[in-house]
Amino acid sequence: MLLTYCYYFLSSSLVASACFGTYYYLDKDGATRLAFNISWQGINLYVKTKTYMNGFSDLFSDGLDNDDDDDDDDDKNTDTDKLLQKKFMLYNLKDETIIALDEITEEMENVLKDSSNDHLQFLCHEDDKFLRITDSLTANTDKESFTFKKIEKQFIQVELEQNEKTYEIHKFLNEHYFEDNKILDKNFLSWYMNYYNLGNLSNNYQLKIIDNNIEMFTIGPSQYIQLTHDGYKCETEEH
Repeated sequence: MLLTYCYYFLSSSLVASACFGTYYYLDKDGATRLAFNISWQGINLYVKTKTYMNGFSDLFSDGLDNDDDDDDDDDKNTDTDKLLQKKFMLYNLKDETIIALDEITEEMENVLKDSSNDHLQFLCHEDDKFLRITDSLTANTDKESFTFKKIEKQFIQVELEQNEKTYEIHKFLNEHYFEDNKILDKNFLSWYMNYYNLGNLSNNYQLKIIDNNIEMFTIGPSQYIQLTHDGYKCETEEH
């Protein structure tokens, strides 16, 4: 019986290999896309299984926690959040330097006016939360006018592919999931790789992304992610 099953399995494998070889010979691009899709389907299944297992584990852990303790923790987190200091963070795209400021002086305002396209601007919480600022910063900009509106985690996996190497970069994205944040554009990635010591960004790269709905897609240097109150949008830079 075992030999019979092995025979059918081996025969099916050989036939499938032969069919794929013929398909590849006749349509190389189509065969490549097929192989890519099959690979990603495998990743899809893996991520789904891992997500379900993590969800089950979290549910079991939550059942063991005391509700009163959870309420106390929430209150403590809220109080702590109010006490944390905020700073402006500026990243110079040309020389890759980072500076943190308690306020924008008139001198810095003039620098930013003269080289606004050379800097990336953030409002940074003391506990490493980052809010991207796309409007011009001035000496009158009030840090308290910005609100960190947390949204749920959008991406399960983000891989950066460049120079025939792959980097998993989603680990630190939790610190950027805030409403209206612009992330994963080329300038953001330049700062992100530098700030978290992940290496240098190449001019030619692509991001392979799996979101929290197990949807898979890729973006390149001309695209970015705009976070919204209920999710995200994939946008293209305007030149």
